[in-house]
Amino acid sequence: MFKAIHFLVISNLLVTSVLVGLLAFGHPMQTFAQDASAPADAVSQSDLIGSQVLDTPYGVMAIDNDYPTDDTVAKLFAQRNRQRATEVYLWSLPIVQFQIWSEQQAKVFGSKGTDVVVLNSFHEKGGVTTGNATTPYLISFFNLAETGPLVIDFPSGPYAGGILDWWERTLNNGAFFNDGSSGVKSAKYLLLGPEHTAKDHEGKGYSIVQSPTNKVFFGNRILKPGAEALAEFQKSLMVYPLGSEPKPVNFITGIDKPWSGTPPTGLDYFKAVHRAIQDEPVLPQDKPYMAFLTSLGIEDGKPFNPNPQMAKLLAEGANIGELMARANSMEHPHAKSYWQGTHWHRLLDFPLAQVDEKRSYIDERAAWFYEAITSSGQMQTNTPGSGQVYLSTKRDSEGNVLKGGETYRMRVPANAPAEQFWAVTLYAEHSRLFVVTAQKNANLDSRNESLKTNDDGSVDIYFGPNTTKVPADMQNNWIQTKSDEGWFPYFRLYAPKKEFFEETWAMGDIQRISR
Repeated sequence: MFKAIHFLVISNLLVTSVLVGLLAFGHPMQTFAQDASAPADAVSQSDLIGSQVLDTPYGVMAIDNDYPTDDTVAKLFAQRNRQRATEVYLWSLPIVQFQIWSEQQAKVFGSKGTDVVVLNSFHEKGGVTTGNATTPYLISFFNLAETGPLVIDFPSGPYAGGILDWWERTLNNGAFFNDGSSGVKSAKYLLLGPEHTAKDHEGKGYSIVQSPTNKVFFGNRILKPGAEALAEFQKSLMVYPLGSEPKPVNFITGIDKPWSGTPPTGLDYFKAVHRAIQDEPVLPQDKPYMAFLTSLGIEDGKPFNPNPQMAKLLAEGANIGELMARANSMEHPHAKSYWQGTHWHRLLDFPLAQVDEKRSYIDERAAWFYEAITSSGQMQTNTPGSGQVYLSTKRDSEGNVLKGGETYRMRVPANAPAEQFWAVTLYAEHSRLFVVTAQKNANLDSRNESLKTNDDGSVDIYFGPNTTKVPADMQNNWIQTKSDEGWFPYFRLYAPKKEFFEETWAMGDIQRISR
């Protein structure tokens, strides 16, 4: 489809380009349709034959005796690279998230090898993309190409832990090593990389977990509050190379420094992509994207040194990619509202393998991994009394985005369907990290004894930059926001009950308070 140019309103530069093209080729100007509302008599069709000047969404282009001109070829290749960079951004979010987190953990906390970093304070957990604010994290990144097979002696108790590969896919059949249930026994796991042979270790008392990637994530949470449960886990967990003496893990605690796991923007994003793909095997579903990377100058085992033009295109592609990812996670075009008539969506709505027999779930995966990190079967449970569910929204009851300068109320109806507890946590839209204010709190949950409950058993949570519109008796039910910052909540149900899955319990939209 093509649209006629209204010559009186185009720029002088474009007029000059068009006239030169017309003089050179002697053919009428054809324009690609950019406005679906253009009147029908302004639309024409080009056959792309002969010599023509074309006004396209990517700029004015020309063909000469059917051949694109040199200038047009350059424009087309530039647009191709920009488009590929944008698609690579969406595709690579899982590995870049882990690349940045692992680098920051080494830099800020000094971890290496099989060290485990304990993230417990507001600052420590504040760098995790949409991290929970209610339970400690215990995190390691292993490189099996360097360590060889690793033995993990995982203790019984109120702990949840698991291994994810470099693409954030949960191993061990999507299950955590322990889901925190009573009666779960300790276990000995053998973690193997893609180059290790599982059959060599069968029948030797190990539960074998094989990763398709060399770099892996080992994440754990303590589900019981208090220092005693954490101390017991630290004393009991052991991780060591196969064939060496069993020994307790080195835990890094009490650093309490702010940090950020948010992926970089612009060209720095693609520098992180280059670092993330090093020394990793390529899976069949990723080969088309590896072809894109090669055309952009990003390859395993080779330096990444883009020329100024490519650097500019990559920076543009990364920023457009981030905007697309932000729009994707904002609107969830592939998912329906969880509760009819609201803007609440249930998250992590794609197969844990991220592929099935028909396709890869690129957009769904990007919506999650742009604003969150890690995945597991427990995080997308459909079994009452097990795991957690995650819901989020970016809009209030009037359909407007949530703004830090406004005051809002979220009502959690009585008898929230959680056997353990529910929690609401606020994150900054631009960073996907905790909202950071003078209050130094981004979370409220049902275990908080200072929360005021309404007479009908419901709980009202308030969000806003100050308490001027918050009732005087609801000050403990308020989370502070920043006046110039968009934000969004995660509402988590821990061990959700059947009423959630049956939708006999429902929560309404967040309401803006105008008075």
